[in-house]
Amino acid sequence: MGGPVSPGLRHLRSDEGTPEVARRAREILDANQNAPFGTEVPFEVDGRSYVGRIEEHYHEPGGSRRPWGRHRGVTVYLAE
Repeated sequence: MGGPVSPGLRHLRSDEGTPEVARRAREILDANQNAPFGTEVPFEVDGRSYVGRIEEHYHEPGGSRRPWGRHRGVTVYLAE
């Protein structure tokens, strides 16, 4: 939801996520509570360029990931 992702961005692989990247994604979510889906916020960690994108996320009710159901979240992309 929120349209296509900007050119030059790709999803992070599981081995590319770090606690600092996760912390920055949380900051982006907290600072952009009213931003529309599709809003992209660039940031850097350790010399690498990322984009946090406000998107609708879904976690299966009863699963280990919360919040359950549909909710606002940040998907982090690597800028290549």
